[in-house]
Amino acid sequence: MIRLQHHDGVSLAGQLVYREYEYSFDFKAEEQSELVRRAGASGTTSLLIGTLQIEIGIETHVALFVWGLHSHKDQWVRGCLSPVSLRPGSVKVLFDQQPIAGVSQTLVETAQVRTTYDPDSGWLCISLGNDVIADVYVEFAEDTVAGLLNEKLVELWLRPVWRRERFGEESAPLFNQLKNRP
Repeated sequence: MIRLQHHDGVSLAGQLVYREYEYSFDFKAEEQSELVRRAGASGTTSLLIGTLQIEIGIETHVALFVWGLHSHKDQWVRGCLSPVSLRPGSVKVLFDQQPIAGVSQTLVETAQVRTTYDPDSGWLCISLGNDVIADVYVEFAEDTVAGLLNEKLVELWLRPVWRRERFGEESAPLFNQLKNRP
């Protein structure tokens, strides 16, 4: 059984993004050197929540950020989410087997997950299974919170910046090349 422990500290600074047009989350670390330091030199693995992933440093066992597919179409329920009392820090993952770089381990299947989205606050809560409430909420990356109970992940709270259109996010490389031609 995979266990998760919280530790006081500073959450990873960066920006959590949800790209509506591709149904996916991404995280852009503010300082790449800090991300590398937290991951360690042995590569990364991830914990799967359906097709959503929590990236983990293999050497450090530290949860780094969330990324991956998690479709808002017909799967998220609008609702009012009460604010949780979160604390900045880190989440250390205790594996029952030594993780392998690039090989994910499943925490829970998509069918067992319920996602509630509060458009007023921008937060969404991914509940993993039964309606269990966490006893500690750790912000391990900016706007990314693990809800833990008895060393288990029971909730994942995310507050992403929304990107609705591909070309609204940043200029396409082709357009940049054409603009810079003499």
